Amino acid sequence: MKTILYLIYFVVHLPKSFSQSNEGCVRDLLNNVDFPGNDIESVYAPDVNYCQKVCTEDSRCQFFTFLTRDWNTDTRRFYCYLKRTTTGQPTVKSNLQNVVSGYSLKHCGTQSPCFETVYDGLDFPGNDIRQSVVENEESCQRKCTAEADCQFFTFVKGEFHNDRQRFLCYRKKSERGTPPKITILQNVVSGFPLRGCEGCARGLLIDVDFPGNDIESVYAPDVNYCQKVCTEESSCQFFTFLTRDWNTDTRKFYCYLKRTTTGQPTVKSNLQNVVSGYSLKHCGTQSPCFETVYDGLDFPGNDIRQSVVENEESCQRKCTAEADCQFFTFVKGEFHNDRQRFLCYRKKSERGTPPKITILQNVVSGFPLRGCEGCVRNLLSNVDFPGNDIESVYAPDVNYCQKVCTESSQCQFFTFLTRDWNTNDRRFYCYLKRTTTGQPTVKSDLQNVVSGYSLEHCGTQSSCFETVYDGLDFPGNDIRQSVIEDEESCQRKCTEESDCQFFTFVKGEFHNDRQRYLCYRKKSERGTPPRITILQNVVSGFSLRKCGVNNSD
Repeated sequence: MKTILYLIYFVVHLPKSFSQSNEGCVRDLLNNVDFPGNDIESVYAPDVNYCQKVCTEDSRCQFFTFLTRDWNTDTRRFYCYLKRTTTGQPTVKSNLQNVVSGYSLKHCGTQSPCFETVYDGLDFPGNDIRQSVVENEESCQRKCTAEADCQFFTFVKGEFHNDRQRFLCYRKKSERGTPPKITILQNVVSGFPLRGCEGCARGLLIDVDFPGNDIESVYAPDVNYCQKVCTEESSCQFFTFLTRDWNTDTRKFYCYLKRTTTGQPTVKSNLQNVVSGYSLKHCGTQSPCFETVYDGLDFPGNDIRQSVVENEESCQRKCTAEADCQFFTFVKGEFHNDRQRFLCYRKKSERGTPPKITILQNVVSGFPLRGCEGCVRNLLSNVDFPGNDIESVYAPDVNYCQKVCTESSQCQFFTFLTRDWNTNDRRFYCYLKRTTTGQPTVKSDLQNVVSGYSLEHCGTQSSCFETVYDGLDFPGNDIRQSVIEDEESCQRKCTEESDCQFFTFVKGEFHNDRQRYLCYRKKSERGTPPRITILQNVVSGFSLRKCGVNNSD
């Protein structure tokens, strides 16, 4: 973390001859200088560097003024004002304590879409999409990075005053993509995902060696599999792979996993028939599967069973269906030894990778397809999958819609109509869909919808749903009600009652004083809310029974 802060300090305080090397590129930040007026929008930012990043990524913004955490004139602490003029320059510059002003970096060359800094003692309140207990803020940031819809996070430290929230990692998103509010709060840490950061380098470097810094070597049939092994190995940061054309010694197909304290190679040098690259840990969720098969490569030894099959596809399916099969070799009908023709050898090893790879004609080797086809986590905003409906249910957000699709044995994909859908009668509709191919027949652009796929093939899915929804009502289907203190108590009540599936709690600010603080516990035949409406000063959510919550907690 100190390294990151030093880098930020260095960039901010570059000498003028460096900071303005590109025409129109002004990197300097102006402390205690205000650019009054010409506002096009204001957003919250945890520091001036993030404010500058937002300005750079906004096509309209030319310059900005940021109100720091020391601003005490009014309640606008952490405000980031994005600004624009016809000339591209501020109309006025004036001195003002506890503000920092600067310019968009659009003309300074390629900008990284990521933001690595984390903020100890800052809270990004609200806008939670999910939460779970994690070990530390680094684990929380990794979780946010791995979840495609997470835009920022807050982690609660073990020293936090409320022991029920300690070690909780709150992942968050907003319509703007920035925190809708920022407050100072002890013993929490907030930040942003690492998607697109340094370390997410997908490019492969042909005939480039990263010598030294080895932590392990494994066999890999190609560089893509070598990169996959490095990505899945917690200690690996980068690698060098010796291709099938390597002929200096017997190390053909060697995949060297590497690590340094800086996360970067110590040396880069030219070397024929090698390929180097980086772990994809910081590039978002990685698929656990590997579909490529290798004609003319043998994974010798480590057989756990064998049988005659029709072709390599059948062999791969057999390996996929057997939980202990990690890789396979299939012998073609043209193989020189007629006793081995059409045999499918299923294999496993302690490391999980082939312990040896050799070139051999008329065999095909590969890996199981567990976690491959059908595991698509990405959500498609403003994309509709029209038709092929099997059922529609109400859902408070797209994540719950995806959960319902995943838990329905019939559903393969879905389209969700968001709270911004412009007709009340279908707002919050979640359409569950199916085709014979498992894919949508048509994809079309449509505002205020989100589409996606069942997560049935993505490994173990949690059947619980922790998110609560401020300003949403699940009307009707009450089974009981009582006065309680707050929404957390209402959710606990629902969790304790075996027949309660979802709830709505009425806040103390509700317009009807007779309903204030009432906790309505609810159930339905489908198990989902039969209706959802927007209503101020109520909070709705679901039982936590399937989340591993103890009723006595």
